[in-house]
Parts: sequence; C-alpha cells; structure tokens
Amino acid sequence: MAITVAAILSSKSPFSAPFGQRAQAHNAKMLFRRGDSDVLTVYNAYIAWKRVCQSTGTSGKEFQFCRKNFLSQQTLANIEDLKGQLLVSLADSGFLSLTDEERRALSRLRFAPGGRNRRQQQFFDVPQRVNINSDNDIVSASIIASSFYPRLLVRDTPGTKGLRNIGNNQSISLHPSSVNKNQLDIKWLSYYHIMQAKTVYHAHETTAVEPFSIALLCGDVRCDMYSGVIILDGNRGRFSVPDWKTMLVIKVLRTRLRELLTRSFKQPGKLPTAQQEKWLDVWQRLFSQDFAKDKQVGSITKG
Repeated sequence: MAITVAAILSSKSPFSAPFGQRAQAHNAKMLFRRGDSDVLTVYNAYIAWKRVCQSTGTSGKEFQFCRKNFLSQQTLANIEDLKGQLLVSLADSGFLSLTDEERRALSRLRFAPGGRNRRQQQFFDVPQRVNINSDNDIVSASIIASSFYPRLLVRDTPGTKGLRNIGNNQSISLHPSSVNKNQLDIKWLSYYHIMQAKTVYHAHETTAVEPFSIALLCGDVRCDMYSGVIILDGNRGRFSVPDWKTMLVIKVLRTRLRELLTRSFKQPGKLPTAQQEKWLDVWQRLFSQDFAKDKQVGSITKG
C-alpha cells in the first residue's frame, strides 16, 4: 500500500471536477472516502479501478467506471506505472525481497509496452507478506503522518474550522475538495503541501491522525514524568497521558522502533532479529482496530 500511496502523491489527482458538475463530482469522490483521508480516498478509488480492470469481460467497463465516478483513466494508469517503477527501485536496492517468480513478473511489467501501444492495463500485485496492514487505516494514517512530519495541523478549538500549522503557527484552511472539509471533530491532520489562494492558505492531501500515533512516531519528544505530559519537538504539541507506566511504554517503544528503522535503512534486506520481531508485533497490536476503540488512545490528548 505504501508504494501505491507514494505513486499517488507523485501524480496529480485522478479526480476531475468538470465545470457545471462539481457537486456531482464531489459526491462521487465522497463515495470512495476512507479513513478521513484524502490520500486513502484516492487509494480507495485506485483499488476500485484496479478491480474493474482485472475483472473478466472488462471491455468498455473501465471507461464507464471512470466516467461515472469522474476519474481520469490516464492518471490512474500513470499511478500504476509509477508504482511499478518504485517497486523496481526497491527490489534493486534490496529493500523489497522478491522470489524469482515475482522478479520475473515485475520484469515483464517493466518492459511491457506502454501508452497507446498497450492493449490492456498491466498490474503487479505486491506480495501479501509485505502488505499485511493495507486494510488497517490506523496504521496507514500513522505512517503517512510520520512520513509527512512536521507537516501537521491541529484544531485548538473543537467544533470550529480553525486549524493551525504546528510548524509556524499559521492559520490554515482545508481545500474545498478535501473529504475532511466539514469534519470539525478531527483534532489532528497531516498534510502533504500547502498552496495559497488569494489570501487563504489551503492544505492539500490531509489525513486524520490519532494523537497516540504522533506521540509515538513523530519528531523528538521529552517525557515529563512529574506533570504526565509528552512534549513534542520543543512545544509543537503536548500530550497528557494517564499514568507514568503509559509514558514509559511510549518512550521504550519509540526507542525500539527507531533502532529497527535505522537498522533497516543501513542494512536493506536484512531480516529483523527475533527481539525486533517481538517489538514489531507489539507495534502492530497497538495499532489494531480494537486498540483504537480502547481507552489507551483516547487518553492521550492535546495539553
């Protein structure tokens, strides 16, 4: 999933809004809404398009699907092509381990004719063993926020439209096409970039993120045991925790995850140790859907 998201962010939006049909186009986009995220919404549309392309008897169905949902067929194809290029780069650099059969399949995709010479859209399915969290929106949103950091917005007053960029305290609005435009209960949002429109600054490609994810994965933090507060990068964010045990768990988890990431970057392709596998398992359990409904995540709030 992460590779597809990277390809999406490197392309223009596949959603179109023809003049005179913007309301219909927005409604069509909202049907793909996922995880309070503009990024995951595009990913959801991509998955639906891919499913149509791979179904039997697709003659004309792809065109009808894209037309009905105000999607650019060419942009979606470009996203798939770019995803293939990124996969090749990851495999060649050792970050993605593939079997001989998977490498041959990727090679066939790499040298397949493109553009107008292509008779049918070609796809390479990422092995499930490295795509186990693709259906977990909490994990996806957490990784997106960590990758985008420090591009974070916070809503200081719940129920209002006002958002603040934690990097420079600038007031920011969401782009009118964002799926989060009217979601006034969302506290934290990551964003990909900001563009100025007259006197207003609009954040694009926003994703709602849990406070726990920020405290665990983003920036550098200082743990104030006495006051029970985790302080992010000086004072960009403050998160209160229910007790010292929770704070200690977050501190240890941050350290172990940093060690694991550093090792994977320095030694791509090398499998994690048994101890690191255990820490990865703990991380995945924490970000399971059941955990999101538990008291632990909800207990961490802006101080």
